[in-house]
This record gives sequence, structure tokens and C-alpha cells, in this order.
Amino acid sequence: MPEDAVADGLEETAVGNMPGKLYHRAMIRRLRADLGQMELRHLKWLAILAPVAFLLAVDYVRHFVSWGWFLHTRSGFLVVYSIFLVAVFTFAHLVFHLVQQAQDKVKRQNEELTAVSEIAESLGLSLSVNVILRDALDRVMRLVHADSGAICLLTPDRTELFSETYTGLSPRMLERIRRQKLADAPIGEKVVTTGAPVIFSDVLKDGTPNLKEAAARDGLRSMMSLPLTTQGKVVGVMVLTSRQAGTFDDSTARLVSGIANQVATAAERASLFEEGARRTRELAALNELSAAVSSSLNLKEIAKAALDRAMELSGMEAGEAWLWDEEAQEMVLLTHSGLFPEAFREVTRFKKGEGFPGQVALTGEPVICPDISLEDGFVRDDAKKAGLRLFVCIPLHAKGKVVGAMDLASRESRRFTPRELQLMTAVGNQIGVAMENALLYQRVQSLAVAEERGRLAREIHDGVAQVLAYVNAKTLAVRRFLDNGDPAAARSELSELERAAKEVYADTREAILGLRSTISPREGFTTALQEYLDKFQQLSGIPVTLTIVPENASVRLSAEVEIQVIRIIQEALANVRKHSAASQAWLKLEIAGDKVLATVSDNGNGFAVRQPPAGKWPRFGLRTMQERAESIGGNLVVESQPGSGTKVLVTAPYQRQG
Repeated sequence: MPEDAVADGLEETAVGNMPGKLYHRAMIRRLRADLGQMELRHLKWLAILAPVAFLLAVDYVRHFVSWGWFLHTRSGFLVVYSIFLVAVFTFAHLVFHLVQQAQDKVKRQNEELTAVSEIAESLGLSLSVNVILRDALDRVMRLVHADSGAICLLTPDRTELFSETYTGLSPRMLERIRRQKLADAPIGEKVVTTGAPVIFSDVLKDGTPNLKEAAARDGLRSMMSLPLTTQGKVVGVMVLTSRQAGTFDDSTARLVSGIANQVATAAERASLFEEGARRTRELAALNELSAAVSSSLNLKEIAKAALDRAMELSGMEAGEAWLWDEEAQEMVLLTHSGLFPEAFREVTRFKKGEGFPGQVALTGEPVICPDISLEDGFVRDDAKKAGLRLFVCIPLHAKGKVVGAMDLASRESRRFTPRELQLMTAVGNQIGVAMENALLYQRVQSLAVAEERGRLAREIHDGVAQVLAYVNAKTLAVRRFLDNGDPAAARSELSELERAAKEVYADTREAILGLRSTISPREGFTTALQEYLDKFQQLSGIPVTLTIVPENASVRLSAEVEIQVIRIIQEALANVRKHSAASQAWLKLEIAGDKVLATVSDNGNGFAVRQPPAGKWPRFGLRTMQERAESIGGNLVVESQPGSGTKVLVTAPYQRQG
């Protein structure tokens, strides 16, 4: 095997094993050497063969042509050498001209290859689509001496081109290519459809009428549009323009097409990375939104937290939340976030079909306006005067119906992308469910408050009625004894009235204590219960021991169950104080699967459950406790024997909260 072949084989092996950047550089050195060797090889043979051919021609004429004798004379020699000198001069000039051309060609090719290498290296330095395209466009423009250029990408539905990056374009031209439908861009449509470049060496001669007009206005002479192709699919178009005619040709198109395809592949890779990163951010934001709206059951707090997250996700500058009032058939402003709050308070209610929120209530579909200054249907002039342009109204759905709306606004007039709309719709659905839950909670709370007020009213009515009847009876007895001249009996009745007054006073203080016993979400059920027991012991003097099974368990019940269980415990302990004559009471809380058991027991007198004591007043609150237990799906059992104390056992549903 020849040595050159061995060397070439070793070099190829070495180059093939190099990392990316070194590989590109090695290939360029090989190409440069090959180009130089090719040009020098041609010149070498030209320098050898041309003089030999000339001398052979002269010698042939001297010996074989009839008039060749003239060349053997002095004049002939002068003619021959004159011709020879002219030929040598001409040949040398030609050779040097060819050498210069070869050098210029090699230099140009070296510059192109260097530029291609630099572009190839730069494509791997970033995972940002915009950075990749902007850097590639700048390098390509320098490479082909273009004066301006742009890279436009296809929308996912492949019906529009939008400019992703541009350099040197006039505002008029930029506005024209910022976003255009393929049907309205014949050159772009041709490039996308055929996958081949379109070249105008002189736009003023070869371009379409519209293109000629735009080129003449901006001083452009030549233009080239090339497809950005990756995996056999056109994903965009690169446009290059020059103020000089003939700047672009087929060789330039071939060179730039290769670069454009590399750019398309790198941009596609970066786009996938950005899409993954964007989805991750969106999921994180949605999780944060979910946590924010589920941390409260207050409508305004939910709406404010949701608006802040939605504005952060969409890059909007202002937002507002609306609540649908079913009774009034109106959208009612709930809260505002961001800029220009006064401008948004110009109108705080919209009838169905009126304004953007009213349209959403009517149709259940989002409303998008790129520029409200041009929209007659937008009725809030203060928002227009504030400089707001882009305005989006998203319906808030829950259980298939509109429960509100979310407005987002920005001072930038731009297109709200389908991707953004999809994300904001998902946000709106999440907010809608949270708001519906908050509304349901408010309704449940209102019903619970109404029921509790009814029970308290009955309890107070019964207690007051008994007290008044008792006082009335004793007063009549005192008057009768006084009329009969029996002051001793009258004093006895007055003593009983005094005891009754003290009992009523104690009951009143105990009732106030029970009503003040609130359950804080931070402290929990057991903490609130222990605080009540401490105060009960201070008032009654009866110690109460609290036991929780399992030990140290955190008992957290639903709000409705908590309030009813604690009221039953309070009523049971009130009976211990008033009727048992006990010296000790016990309270046991036990979690048993999906049930919570609360047991209040004492060491007092006890009574026959089937035959309640016939005390004059007041009667036991057994009926009230039974009603409370049944209202939460629970059960109440009273166990007692005379002389053996009393045990009140309430069973309620248990679902762990928090």
C-alpha cells in the first residue's frame, strides 16, 4: 500500500475519533489542503505542457513547413525569439492570473468553511431557540454579505409564518412579515411547499409587483428565501436581502441551504427542550395555583391568589375576577390584581351578554381582543385611556356551568396564542371548581349557623320558660304564705328562689363559656376542648380528666362534626354539674376506624334512665343532645344506675381533616 494512502487512512481514523469541535476543524484543514492540491496540480501540468507544446510547434514549422527555411535566417531567428518572448510573457501573466484566481477561490472557500464551522459550533452552545436563530442569522448575513434578513417559523398548524428574529429590516417590512398567512405570502408558500430556495438576482426586474414596490421603497435589489428543513419537514424560512443586484446565486443558495438545515435541526432540538421546560414550569405553576386556591375557602382570597398566578403564567399586567350572581343574572366584580385598579372599577356589574364578562356568561366561551382601543364592544373607557390593549376574558367553569370569569389585560398589543389560551382555560377551570367549593362551603356554613341558632333558640326558650314558670309558682306561693300569716314558709320559698337564681346565673355563665369555645384551624379540636375543660373546672370545681385513644393522636374532625360533638360534651358536663353531685368526671375521645367516640362519665348519684328524676326544675337536655348527634349522622347513648354515676356516649363519623 502506498505511503500516502496509509497516511490518509491514519488521518481519517484519527479525525473520525475526534470530538465535535476538533472534528469540524480537522475536516476543514483536509478540505483546504485538497483544494490547494487540486489547483496547484492543474497549474503544474499547465506550466509543463504549454512551453513544450509551443517549442514543438515552432520546431515542427522549422523542419516540415515549406516556408520553414525563413526561420533559419537572422530575420527568422528574430521573429521566432520575439514570438517566444511574447508567448512567455503572456503565459506568465496567464499563470499568475490563474494562481491569483485559485488563491482567491481557496480563500473564499476557506472563509465559507470557517463560517460554516463556527456556525456549527455555535449551534450547540445554546438551548434557546431565539438565541440560536439570532446568532445563526447574523453569521449567515456576514458570510454572504447580506444587508438585512429574517428567520420566520411556521405555526403548528402550518398556515402562518411569524418572524422569530430579524436584522436590518425597515419597520414597514417588519410589520409585513411579523405574522402572515401562507396564502398571503406567495414566495413563502412556494418555499414551504417545494422545499427549494427562491432567488431573485434583481428584484426590480424579476420580482412580483408587490415585491418590486416593497424593494424599491426599501432600496433592495436582490433577495433569497431558503427553507429551514429538519427530518424532511420544512419548519420555517430564512430570508436574506441585499442592496446590490446579483449578490445571491445558486452556489450561495447551496452553501446557505446546508447551514439553514443545521440551524433548523438545532432550533428543533432547542424547541423540544424549551417545550419540556415550559411544561415543567406550567405544571409547577398549576400545582402552586392548586395549593393556593385550596388553602382557603374565602372567595376573594381564592380569586386574588389565582389571578396572581395566572398573570405570572401569561405575562399579563392586570387582571380581575368576576362572580356570576344567579339570582340577579349578573357578573359581579369580585377582586382586581395588578395595574390600574381604578380603571377596572368603572363598571362592577355586567348583565348577561353585556361587555366581555357578560359575553362569557352568555356563551361560556373565552373572548380575546388583541387591541381594545379598536373594539367598540368594550364599554370601559377608563381601561382604554390607561393604555391597555390586549384583553382576554376566560370563563370559570364548574360542573358544566359558568360560575364566573377571569379578565387578563396588557398594554402590549399582541396575539394571544392557542397555547396560552389552553393554559389559561385549564387555570380557569381550576379556579371555577375552587370558587364553587367556596360557595358551597358558604351555603353549608349558613345552613349550619341557621340550624345552630334554631337549637340555641329552643334551648334558651325552654330554659327561660322553665325558669319563669318556676319563679311564677314560687312567687304565688310566697304571696299566699304571706297572706296566710306564715312568714317562715314564705322565707323557705324565697330561699328556693335564691337557689334558682344562682343556678340560672351558673347556667348562663356556662352557656356563654360554651358559645365562646371556638375551634381554631391552627389549634385543633383537642386543644379547644382542653381549654374548655380547664375553664369548666374553674367554674364548677369538678375536676375533669381527658384521655385520647390512641395516645397523643391528633383529632381533626370536619367543622360541622366538631361543633356538634363539643356542644354535646358541654351539655353532658352541664348535667354533671347540676344534677350528679359528682366529685370527679372523665372525658374519653377514641378514634375507631371511621368513627370517633366521645364518652363523658362521672362518679355522681346516677339515675334510672327509664325513669328520669322528677326534679322540679330544670329538666335534662337529653333531647337536645340527641338532636345534635342525629344531625351529624351520629348516635347518643346514656348509661346510668342510681348510686353508680352516669355515662354519656356519643358516636360520630370521622374523616381525617388536614
